[in-house]
Amino acid sequence: MKNLYGITFDNEFEVLLAKSKKDALNKLANKVSKEFYKFVDNLKTTDSLLELFYKDYDGNDLIDLETQNYTENIIQMREGDRKQYIYNCIKYNCKKFFKTKPRFAREYLKEIKKIDIDTLGTGMHEVVFSKKFYIETFKLYVEKFENFKIEKINSFNEAFTRSLNTYIINATKESETKSLV
Repeated sequence: MKNLYGITFDNEFEVLLAKSKKDALNKLANKVSKEFYKFVDNLKTTDSLLELFYKDYDGNDLIDLETQNYTENIIQMREGDRKQYIYNCIKYNCKKFFKTKPRFAREYLKEIKKIDIDTLGTGMHEVVFSKKFYIETFKLYVEKFENFKIEKINSFNEAFTRSLNTYIINATKESETKSLV
């Protein structure tokens, strides 16, 4: 039997007819927007999937976000060492992100490996990923949001009602803030 499920994440809200929470997430992932495809395909060091991986082993950015240049410790490395270090950091973070889906880490890294590390953050590269890659990446990505929640909707579901009310309040505040700017 199918039920309505509400999904909240990153100021987004979807209601889907599904058999289970897992089925609801699968249906949402299959509706992946063109914006998410761009987010994945855009190999820039900001506002992209690569940004999640473009960090050192401690989670610090490899570039100074203000200047868009490598951090001082990376600048001081020899070229070959720098490229290897950056690739190893990307590989480490990518495998961590895709730990439950290692085949997709391999797919992403295969595309990254084709690109010279020094030109990687420019966003000027064409990449090719499978449809399944985008779907699974979307599911892993949305699950990382602090407010990610999937709830079966029924009239007695207080937890979901609270979650929905919080979403509406936050969305309203964000909308009001945008209109003030």
